Amino acid sequence: MNYGEEIQKITMRRCLLMHNIQMYRKEYPKFTYLLERSDAKSAVFYPIIGVDSTVGMLVVLYKCELSELTLDHIRKVIAPNI
Repeated sequence: MNYGEEIQKITMRRCLLMHNIQMYRKEYPKFTYLLERSDAKSAVFYPIIGVDSTVGMLVVLYKCELSELTLDHIRKVIAPNI
């Protein structure tokens, strides 16, 4: 599977917080397919940017749905430091 288009979308956003994976099925069908197969309920994607392109992606999977409070904490505390 080629994930280039979905990786590019996430890179443009700088961080993708999926508090409910099923809600992202239409926009990220390939990633949501993999996430659902792993039994994850929520996920956070952090692109690792090199000098002129994305060189990797840090993906954190959660077995439960994240609350809005948790997502706000991730946005303010964790994401800016990556």
